[in-house]
Amino acid sequence: MGPFVVGSKVLQVQSGVNFGDATNKNTDLDNFHVSSVVRFGLSERVEMSAVLAYSNIKTSLANYNEEQHTLTGLSAAQFGLRVNLLDGKGTSTSIGIQSRVKLNVLSEDFNPEKPGTASFISVGQPLGNGVGLTANLGLITPVSYTH
Repeated sequence: MGPFVVGSKVLQVQSGVNFGDATNKNTDLDNFHVSSVVRFGLSERVEMSAVLAYSNIKTSLANYNEEQHTLTGLSAAQFGLRVNLLDGKGTSTSIGIQSRVKLNVLSEDFNPEKPGTASFISVGQPLGNGVGLTANLGLITPVSYTH
């Protein structure tokens, strides 16, 4: 995440697919994850965004006679804002904040008992010659899942 917004009246869709597997001596894990973030600029310094994700996660435990467990369905639904507080020019620092509400409208396997929040501050600093450093600090409210 960076400190900047998409710009006034700009619509941006970021989508991705993540899949893979991992195995150790006791556990096999297969995962498939599809997510999309839709960002819309309300002004040059403020945007709103929404996130939706679908996941399918399968685990097999070798110590339990190959017992399998699968989590599947809508795994994330968030809505929020990002504000660019300081738009650094040249060698100046840029600062932005983002906060989203994590909705509890997910599939049974992923749904938290109550909504939460995910809030971040992002600081960007140019270092010169097209190189920069971005750091993020976040606070995600704890949620407990029904499963």
